[in-house]
Amino acid sequence: QMAQRLMDDIVDLELEQGSYQTLSQLLTNDPAIVTGSGYINRLVGSLLDSTAALHADGQCQLCFAPQNILLKKGDDTPMLLCHGSFYTGVNDVKSMYDGMEDFVAPEVMSREGADERSDVYSLGRLIEYLYSTGSMPYEYKQVVKKAVAVNPDDRYNTIEQMKSDLVAKRGIRRSVGGLVAAVVLRW
Repeated sequence: QMAQRLMDDIVDLELEQGSYQTLSQLLTNDPAIVTGSGYINRLVGSLLDSTAALHADGQCQLCFAPQNILLKKGDDTPMLLCHGSFYTGVNDVKSMYDGMEDFVAPEVMSREGADERSDVYSLGRLIEYLYSTGSMPYEYKQVVKKAVAVNPDDRYNTIEQMKSDLVAKRGIRRSVGGLVAAVVLRW
């Protein structure tokens, strides 16, 4: 019955012909991809932009687990699967997110409500996951620390705030790096 309601609400579903895989499959088959030049920055940037568009439409993703992100082979552009706003009336949240709980904000799991900050949390958890086998850059550490705060009031209020802070911290790191290089060259 719920599936029929969901199908009734779908206006248009379009996928280009091609070979697709989830981010989870990609990372299993090619774990070194995350070390590629700018791969994580492009992926995270695309996810931030996609999420901002969802939020502008009044929707939330709620679970950025790698198995909920679809990628066309040979393309970095992610497509989001199963966004959580369709499931806000589901009673058994634990079963719905079984195996993906680490990517879901605590307030969603406890059915206390969800908003943009819930997506901030989930994206923060995905970024942690992407860097789980490597060293996370300073700017991501700072942004993720705030994004995954247990209390939603301690997180970024919007995806745009999260993105702006990431860009600003990246700029600070580059400026400091340039200053250090200039000082070293002067010696």
